[in-house]
Amino acid sequence: MYSSKDTYRALFVVPFLACPFAHANESDPFDVFQMTDSDMKLVTPSLLSVSPSDSPVSITKLHSDDLFLLGIYNVVDAFRLVPGMLVADEFGSGSVVGYHGTNVNVPRRMEVLFNGASIYRPGYAGLNWQRLPLDVSDLSSIEVIRGGSVVDFGSNAFQATVNFVQNPLATMPNAKLEVTAGENTKRVWAGAKYAFDNGQIFARFFREDEKGYDFSATDRDVNDDFTGNNVLINGLINVGENTLFDFSVMSKRYEFEYPGFLGVDVASTLAVANGQLSQISLIQDDSDNVVLKLSGNAPVFNRNVDWSVSANYLRVERVQPIRSCQPAYVFDPVLAAVDESPNIHLVNSDFNLLFQTGFLTGVAQIRDSIVNPLTENDFELLRQLGQQMQAVGIADSYRAVCGVTNTDVEETRYALSGRFKTRLSDDLILSGAFSARTDEAISETYLGGEVNSDSFNLSSSLQYNPWDNGSVTIGALYEDNDRTDSALSYRISYLHHFANEQTIRFTHSRSRRLPDIYETERLWRFFYRFEDGFVDNLGNSEAFYFRTSRSPDNLEAETNNTFEIGYHIAGALNRYQIDAKVFREEYQDMISEPFDFFDFNLTNNGENTLTGFETGGHYQFNDTLKIGFSYLYLDSDTDTRFEGTLFSRHSGSIWAIAPLSSLFTLGTTLTGNSDIGGTQHLRFDATVTYRDTLFDQDVTAQVIYRRQPDEFRTFTEFSETAPNVVRYDNRNQVMLNLSLNF
Repeated sequence: MYSSKDTYRALFVVPFLACPFAHANESDPFDVFQMTDSDMKLVTPSLLSVSPSDSPVSITKLHSDDLFLLGIYNVVDAFRLVPGMLVADEFGSGSVVGYHGTNVNVPRRMEVLFNGASIYRPGYAGLNWQRLPLDVSDLSSIEVIRGGSVVDFGSNAFQATVNFVQNPLATMPNAKLEVTAGENTKRVWAGAKYAFDNGQIFARFFREDEKGYDFSATDRDVNDDFTGNNVLINGLINVGENTLFDFSVMSKRYEFEYPGFLGVDVASTLAVANGQLSQISLIQDDSDNVVLKLSGNAPVFNRNVDWSVSANYLRVERVQPIRSCQPAYVFDPVLAAVDESPNIHLVNSDFNLLFQTGFLTGVAQIRDSIVNPLTENDFELLRQLGQQMQAVGIADSYRAVCGVTNTDVEETRYALSGRFKTRLSDDLILSGAFSARTDEAISETYLGGEVNSDSFNLSSSLQYNPWDNGSVTIGALYEDNDRTDSALSYRISYLHHFANEQTIRFTHSRSRRLPDIYETERLWRFFYRFEDGFVDNLGNSEAFYFRTSRSPDNLEAETNNTFEIGYHIAGALNRYQIDAKVFREEYQDMISEPFDFFDFNLTNNGENTLTGFETGGHYQFNDTLKIGFSYLYLDSDTDTRFEGTLFSRHSGSIWAIAPLSSLFTLGTTLTGNSDIGGTQHLRFDATVTYRDTLFDQDVTAQVIYRRQPDEFRTFTEFSETAPNVVRYDNRNQVMLNLSLNF
């Protein structure tokens, strides 16, 4: 029956800001600081439960309960709390996330897992962070390996590994509805669980509508909204003694606006000055992911072995038409032949000279674009280009020609993998893994059609504990790909344990990243269909843009030599935990940004040396306050373009969760970084949460306040020298969130 107390609470779910500070008492229906044994374990290092003090790598574990009380519902914002992670918002519809900086467009040197299965794109080794098929409400935690872990997960774990760990089905309510509404945000999350004799199945639907930021550096309106629907279905079934079968199906359908050059200062970029890119239409971004997994424990040669075998299917599709207006000369096949010469790569600084000499003398000349001594054929092409310019004339050569092209991509992965772990003796633990994968990518613009890739890796780690307070871990991974050479990575780590859960780590690793499909198989050229019945001087109503980008032969694997000394301390019941490390990372043979709009040439000789210090952790003061922090000091030494563009010397966060009473909790975060692209970033969030039982059901209500910075800068594929700048139409954002559990 409904009581007057229930009705009273229902009337006062939202207006609760003025509440006295009080300790949470033992009868509270929600204990914001309650921890279980599983909360204190890590699953990512071996995809089996281990203590943080036994991990050979630095790991940060973010609990979804903490993130919820801090008002963080987007996984991108969660990374702002992780030491070493740098986050930059390119536009409202896209964010860049990188560990220790490096790389502009879509960072391609991190592995991303959901329940241990890779979800990064099959073709391009990255993903779109703002449009993941996951939500914080789906997760129990986010574990981040802060450092190379190729030995554990393969090439893409070159700098870091992110593992999204789903809520255990046993802890999920029978049904849950969550609604968030604000000026810039609307979200609906609805899920239900069905339990039967030997298992459980959970399904949820999630929809989000984000308005974006709306202003650029030039105070022009920009369109950067996005909207999407997500479906997640997963289950866990006991199929036999010590054997479990679990599955997950994720599907997303998104549409987003991408404003292209509109965020870049007009005076800074040649393409903007020439009006090269005028409009990117609404982009469709879809994906489907299926994971089937068997796991268990079995005796093998009188030893217990934990094992798992999984199959993974992933499909990603993007439909992206682009309307642009170009000067007519960019479709000249003679200009394309000049740029195709192995001795010439046309660069922006040469275009004035090229056109002045061509129109005036009939023989085009170049200076900065010469990469090898010119041959007689090169001089003949430049003469033909000059004569073509004079024949067409200046007016017709510079005439704006508008057309439509597309950069559609479709990528598919089929993968089979397995893992095991066993104790060979009291002092020796052996683990191993294998993975076989086929990737397919289709893109007329970037690849010239369909490309297939087969890869295989095999890894093993051995942990030796000959001393009461010390252990040595040695691991190696061999990886082979039919498009590239093979690569061998290794890691050696010594852990020394002290009393009170204190550990010092000494780790050296050599990680190698094999190039992805878009790096080795690239045939990038834009094909335009002209608008308004336009026909060029050759009688064409469609044509290729003059530049074609091909992958160089024999790209080598990138190399990361890492040396680090780490320290970890943890208190009973996770009351406090701190992890810190000093590091040196030496990157060699780095491959340049494969989607740089202005420089289609790939290089394989980039170098970067990163040194620094990072730390993070939390401390809980009984039942009155929980505080957390992260900090990174980073020094970069590189002459390679792109690799310093997400660089910030200082970055970090401070957060706190405080029960105001038995029903109310206050959460605050302050995140920021020093200079990126000429400006600092500082953001403040505050969230008040109300939790209670209403009509015998759990109810949660939140007011979330967010103070955005004046502007945000990041470098993109459009320019490695001029940052993209976004500004907010409303720096002060307020959202209401209501959640019901049944």
